[in-house]
Formats: sequence, structure tokens, C-alpha cells
Amino acid sequence: VGTSLTAPVYAVDMSSDLGNLDVALADIDYNPVVFVGKATEIKVKLSWQSAAGKSANIRILQGNRLLDSTTFQLTHADGFGEVTLKYVPTEPGQKLLRVAISPLDGEETTGNNERSIAIKVLKSRMAVLFVTEQPDYEAGFLRRHLLQTDRFDVRFVSIRSKAGNLGGTVPSTQTELNRYDLIILHDVSPAALETRQAIISSFLSAHGGAVWWLLGQNFAQSPSPWITRLLPFFPAKSRAFEYTESRGEPFEANLFHPAVRLADERAAIRNLWSSLPPFRTLVRCDGADPAGVILVTRAGAAERLPIMGYRRIGPGKMFVTAAGPFWPWGFYNLGLGEDAGAYARFVDGVTSWLTVQDDFDPLRIVPQKTVFSRGEPVIFDGFAFDQGFRPLSDITGTVRLVPSYGKDSLLARFGDRGEGRHNAEFSNVAPGEYTYHAEFEKGDQRLTAKEGKILVEAYSLEEFDQSGNPANLMALARQSGGSYSSWRDFDKTLAGLPTSPLIQTINGTISGWGKTWLLLLFAGALTTEWILRKANHLL
Repeated sequence: VGTSLTAPVYAVDMSSDLGNLDVALADIDYNPVVFVGKATEIKVKLSWQSAAGKSANIRILQGNRLLDSTTFQLTHADGFGEVTLKYVPTEPGQKLLRVAISPLDGEETTGNNERSIAIKVLKSRMAVLFVTEQPDYEAGFLRRHLLQTDRFDVRFVSIRSKAGNLGGTVPSTQTELNRYDLIILHDVSPAALETRQAIISSFLSAHGGAVWWLLGQNFAQSPSPWITRLLPFFPAKSRAFEYTESRGEPFEANLFHPAVRLADERAAIRNLWSSLPPFRTLVRCDGADPAGVILVTRAGAAERLPIMGYRRIGPGKMFVTAAGPFWPWGFYNLGLGEDAGAYARFVDGVTSWLTVQDDFDPLRIVPQKTVFSRGEPVIFDGFAFDQGFRPLSDITGTVRLVPSYGKDSLLARFGDRGEGRHNAEFSNVAPGEYTYHAEFEKGDQRLTAKEGKILVEAYSLEEFDQSGNPANLMALARQSGGSYSSWRDFDKTLAGLPTSPLIQTINGTISGWGKTWLLLLFAGALTTEWILRKANHLL
């Protein structure tokens, strides 16, 4: 490093002093969609330093009401730990909960002791029809996860021959099919559902149902025209099933879609997608519908093939994944000594988005998140379609944020992103709870209005680990000929900086030979001078 530095570096360490007492909330794992009367676990992960012999009290609160609490003994000076709290919702709706660690005497900072989470409470469990043509590990893991979440009543059906006690058929009547909130089709060929195409189309376009189609070998070898009219992307012709290693790369604009958002921050989402176990199979989809939305493409390849996306068919949703398997994601965090968070977040995000019907309204305005971190942009998504889900033109709109603590409100206008989509963005919003008032207009007519609440929490990632890296700063300063100091000695460092002026000399040669423009300019100047002298009889 020292050989590449041409100026001394004066490093000032702004981090907290090593060895100071601190307890922090490292992460919170929870189910974002729960049901009335059903207990759900909220797992709280802690980290601490210089806290041996102390105890931490961890609480869940809704407003000022205590929902659950527990005490965790910090037996070592530094370390990590996890506690499990329970929450039993009593009524449906969007709930904003706070997870907090009671401050300890002498703690370095309490800015990392509290986090807020948003949970949607529903009335009852969802009915799921899980259809597979070729049961495998993917189908087994997905079925088991759905049953363990206790959010779904799952009917698992294998339509291949000799399926044993798993054998069955897809409902043949509209009434029977419409009993389900979600249909999962795992590696099912369109030909196997040829006689059900009318009721599946109606399930989406009229009933407002949801379908998750996991494309596989059976689909790749026999795509059918009737199903391509429902998918966001598809193979243009029959293709060989590809066994190839690849990873997914989300589009930046879709990082907070529930199917993509595997972490809470943009950088963490991108990093997680790039580090998860790679996919091993791919259905090459080179056809796409203009109404489809591609969320994730194949990373690193010259051709950005879609591997995850969706399409709206009336009030219904068709979600498609073209790469697999996903089940190894369940072991990624386990190898790091954690739980299967990535797989659980992915499946829960997909199923929640498909089954929660808040976004079926053709005119809707929603915040990208209910809880934003301090410093990140607060973004509202707007969708403006007619009753046939065709984009409306010439739409304007605003979002106003009104803080609960009585200061001036904030206003942002929607920008048109095309295809019926709009967004409004606020930057540098101060921490606190806000009520938002949003509306869409067309000319002088107000089309829709929406009100709700969001929270910008005071917690930020910068406050989680404040220990810094003094060793690297010292090495950088020493090798560059500068100096290192703590923030406590900043005044001394500032006073010791060299302030004498630096004289810099630059040597170079300007060559006129070979530069035609310079030669012409020189010749033109001489010619002009000769003409002026001749005209004035100076020659």
C-alpha cells in the first residue's frame, strides 16, 4: 500500500473505544404474515462486548403494551446469542411491533438496542393446491415448509402414474378449483393440464386467484400455446432441459419485491443473492409477454435470461421461476451457524405476495416498506390501471408525510415510470412515525386516495458495530508517512497538520510537428499579418 500512496494519510479513528460495554440487536427473524389466535415465534439475535455477568431483558411491545419478554444471561465478555419470544395476535390488520433490549448501566450506546417490525395479521389459513408431476427434493422441502409455517392447508397431489397414496388429479370444475387461494405447479407439463386450461384461466382472470409455476424438465420439453398466454416468459419452442450452474441477479428497481427481498437493506439483498448456493438447472425462456415483469435474471451471462417474474391476469397473479433448485438455500445459513433464513424468507415472500390481496386494486398506492431504516430513501409505489388492468395515461399524484411529533409535513410528487407504474421518493427523512396521505388525479378528478402509517426507525447499520478497525488505520498512516490518532485527540492532530504551501513543478514538451491544425493556425496568422502590413504600406 505504501508504494502507491503519494501523500501522507492522517487517520482519525471515529469508532468507539474497544472494551466498552455494549449490547446490540443483531437481527430479527419473524413471519411477516400471521393469523389471529395463532402464536408466532419472533427470534431475536443479540451481540455484546464487555458484558460478562450481566443480564439483558428483551421485550416485544405494541405501542406501550408489553406482549412478551425474557431475560438472557451474558455469561461471556463478548459473544452472540438468540432468544425466542412469542406473539399471539388478537385481531387482523397491519401491526407495528417494537423489539427492545432494556439499556444496561454504563452501556456505550443504546442506539442499537431497539428495532421495529411490521406484521400483517390475517383471519384464517389459506388453502393451497400443490400439484407435481415428478416429486423430488424441491417439492418435498417446499411442502414441508408450507406445513410448518401453519399458514396453509395444503393438498399435495402427484399426477404421475404409480404415485401411490400421493396420487390424485387436478379439480375439473371451476367451483372446486376456486376453493383454493394458491395453486403451486411443480414441474408440470402444460399438456397434463390441457383439459383444465379454461378453468385455470378463469381462476386467474375472474376469481383473482394466484398460481406459482416452478418450471422444470417436463415443461421445457412440451410448452403449449395456451399456457404461454398466461406466463410472463416462456420457451419459444421445445428445448432440452439445461443442467448448468448459475446465480440470480435482481433488477435494482425490484429489490424490495417480497420474492426478492431476502434482507432488509439494498446492499445486503444484492450481496445475499450473489453468495447463495447456485442454481443447477435452467429452463431457457427466450419468449416474453409485454405485460410480464421480470424480477431476477441469470447473472454473469451475456444473455440476461429471466429466471423469476410474474404477470397479472386481471386481478390474478401468475408467478414463475425458471431455475432451480431453491432447497439448498435452506442449508446456506446453517453452514454459518444460523437458521434457514434465506429459504424461509424467499418462500414466505412469494406466498405472502401471492395470497395477500391488498394489491389487487387496479388503483393503489403503497409504501415499499412499512418500516424504513434511518438514512434510506422512503419510496411509495403507485399503480394506475383501469378495470381491465390497462395502464391509465396522464396521471398525476402526490404523497404527503405528516410526522407524529408535529413538525412540518413533507411532500413528494409521483413520477411516471411507464406501463401504469409510478413512484414518489423522499430523501433524508428524520426518524419517527409518519402518517401518509397519498392520491392519484387525472385532470381535475381525484381517482383514489390512500392513508396509512410508516415508521422511519432511528436504528441504522452504522450503529450496530462501532468498534472500527484501528490496526488497519495505523498501518495506512504509518506506511504513507502520516499519523494515527483517536477522535479524542482530533484537536492535536488538526494542530499538527503541515500548513506550508506546496510548490508543484510540471515539466513537459509541446510538439507542433505532426499537428496539422497547429501548422495551419500558424500559417494563417503569418498570412494575416503580411496582408495588414501590405495594405498599410509597411512593407
